[in-house]
Amino acid sequence: MVDYVRGKKLEFKDKNDREVAGAHDEKVIEAFQKFDADGSGNISKEELAEVLKALNPDDWDNASVDEVMAQADKNGDGELSVKEFLNWAFAESDIITSSKGNVTLRVEGCPREKFNGDYVQDGKYYNHRPTFYCRENDYCMFYLDNLKAWCIFWRVSPKYSSCRLRTSRGPHMASEGEAWNVWSKEKKAFVKRPAMVCRLLTAEELVALAPDTVMMNAEQIGHCWFEAPGAVGSKRSTAAGMANECFKKTEEMKNNRPVYQAWSAQYNRFKNRYLYFHGEKKYWTLGIGSTDETQREWYLRSAPTDCYSPLVAPWLDSDTMRYRPTVPHELDANGYPPTVGGRKTKFRKVKDVPEGWKDPDFPPNDESMGPKLTCYCPPNGYKAYWERLAAYTSTPVLFDDAEPGDVLQGMLGDCWLLAAIAAVAEFPNFFKDHLFVTQEIPEDGKYEIKLFDCKLQEWKVWAIDDYIPTLPWSSWGVHALSADVADDKILVPLVEKAMAKMCGSYTKLKSGMVTTAWAHLTGCCDMVKIWGEFANPLEWVVTSEEGLWVREENQRVSKRIGKLEKGARFQEVERARSCIRFKKLEGSGPEEGFVWYYKGGKKTAERVTPMTIKKYEKKIVDNPRFVDDDPDTAIYETLDTKDIDGEEFWQLLLEYDQSNFLMGSQMNKVCDDRLSGIMPEHAYSVLQAKEVEGLRFVQLRNPWGHDEWGGPWSDRSDEWAANPTIQEGLKAHELTFDGKFWMEYEDFQYVFGNLDVTKKAMPTKRADFPAQPQDERAEDCDADMM
Repeated sequence: MVDYVRGKKLEFKDKNDREVAGAHDEKVIEAFQKFDADGSGNISKEELAEVLKALNPDDWDNASVDEVMAQADKNGDGELSVKEFLNWAFAESDIITSSKGNVTLRVEGCPREKFNGDYVQDGKYYNHRPTFYCRENDYCMFYLDNLKAWCIFWRVSPKYSSCRLRTSRGPHMASEGEAWNVWSKEKKAFVKRPAMVCRLLTAEELVALAPDTVMMNAEQIGHCWFEAPGAVGSKRSTAAGMANECFKKTEEMKNNRPVYQAWSAQYNRFKNRYLYFHGEKKYWTLGIGSTDETQREWYLRSAPTDCYSPLVAPWLDSDTMRYRPTVPHELDANGYPPTVGGRKTKFRKVKDVPEGWKDPDFPPNDESMGPKLTCYCPPNGYKAYWERLAAYTSTPVLFDDAEPGDVLQGMLGDCWLLAAIAAVAEFPNFFKDHLFVTQEIPEDGKYEIKLFDCKLQEWKVWAIDDYIPTLPWSSWGVHALSADVADDKILVPLVEKAMAKMCGSYTKLKSGMVTTAWAHLTGCCDMVKIWGEFANPLEWVVTSEEGLWVREENQRVSKRIGKLEKGARFQEVERARSCIRFKKLEGSGPEEGFVWYYKGGKKTAERVTPMTIKKYEKKIVDNPRFVDDDPDTAIYETLDTKDIDGEEFWQLLLEYDQSNFLMGSQMNKVCDDRLSGIMPEHAYSVLQAKEVEGLRFVQLRNPWGHDEWGGPWSDRSDEWAANPTIQEGLKAHELTFDGKFWMEYEDFQYVFGNLDVTKKAMPTKRADFPAQPQDERAEDCDADMM
């Protein structure tokens, strides 16, 4: 059917399509036409954002627009027709819902086999297009606006790609003449590959993706205990360990998907844990005792998805960005998973590696590994073993471009040590010039590394071999139980081994303080501890001239129930990123609801509750791990204690940054750790503090190289686009998910609220490390984009 509005021809499939707009369609179509500058009858993602924000600016931010674009663009061409727009605008609420990642694309025919595979929509967006993730090969598919192309690379990147398809449509809708181009190492250029195609999988193909057996394995022990029933205190690690299980497909089907039940190979029987698809909430999850959807949420779940198989589901909590995916691995006939973990930590074992020198004082045996690691047994029953670093890479690198991004934590709980190493790696050549006696890679694997003895107040040289603890998860590959090898660089696992030898075993590296590690690495035992706490509950005041709209739920598009006027005071009940559930104390507006203290890149409310802060000056006088498992046993001599306020805290941050001191922090217990994106009981490096245009900012780094702050001024937040001069002032030009992130100082106080400082003036300034590929070499990427 054809209709005309102000001379504009609009095509509808049938009369019902025309009637769905009802009496309101004239206004919507007029708004549509207003921003359809070229008169093409289609609206781009940028135009869509203008339309929505013009109609109701309080309801829409960039994330909401991204979600709508992905949902409404039914044909996947990257633009909305009038019909698509009207269908979205007047759809019933049960039709337009949150993103469920319901698209699976199969890439075939690429001569470089590692780029072929099934790419599943993962619930995230980049350049207003959905992103896709291939679990089997650990590659991402995403859209680059500046190239007008779909790209494949090991991570979502604003610069790099290994494959690209220039089209404005979906990657599965390439027109004639639009073909994939793949980077050729030999030709140092992109080469057209007409045989490479991307297509949507059929329902039958999706069902066939469900394997008979999967293994749920926690890549980082302790990442998943947050939701476990009773997961408090000492029970947390036990709950985390429950995620390492083998599941077999049963005959039961639930929500048109198979049900898996935990299987004990040791006792040859099923256990009472289930892996199933939750029909109402649309995610794969683990349950206890049954598959009853009314039971409380279990501790591990995928992102919202419609996937038919747990093997390809995006195992990442898209709300909190807190889980680093605990991915299921399909098992081969021998009980081994053929792939293990992410591309940064997965290596095909180098064959015919000769025996190396074995340290007689710290030999590669169970005692050196420690009891808790020695007993680590995956479902196949094999124990962790020792493997030379030469088995991880045939082209090892010792010092070349050592940087913080090389620090990748394994399954050992020594983030305190790795955060310390990452912070030291901010300073170029420190390890080479100050710690490593051995300056080249020896054939026999014997290294000499200096570490500082805090008790004797002198440096000591430690001889170590290059055998590191390795997980027995594959007959063909190697996966480090300790720190991983990143981009062929072996420096980090060697430093970690020297610390393990000094402490007595790898197990004794579990838990600690960054200042202790810095003392051993730098020889400086003078430290500062700043610790701040808020008195609960926190109070806020509305500062926006327009006031704050109050929502019924914690979603920006939920129903408005009124407005808090400027000057209104409210009490924080719960906080997640920039969303606050409140109870009003005084002023005009609703008594309770949800508000956002950032809107459109501007702050709309200020916290008025002061922070109680103490500053401790201490000196490390002993080596705690030589005498006791308790890291706080009589190792500090307190020199001074002082109460300070928030302004003094900020000035000290600036002073320590200018002095080139080493700084670290960890989450404040007041913060709602489930929703901030920050991991509790985990150490972060503090990189710098800056004030720009009256706003104060702190930059931090997660030593994992991923999992970042998800609130205001996070990598993909609206604040950057709304404040380009601040972005320029902070030199925040590359905002990528590399573990490095910015926070406003107030949020730093709330989420972290503490600071560990070693008063060592480092010999060089922190380097500005560019975001670089850690799997594909630069020459294996888009050379035109570098």
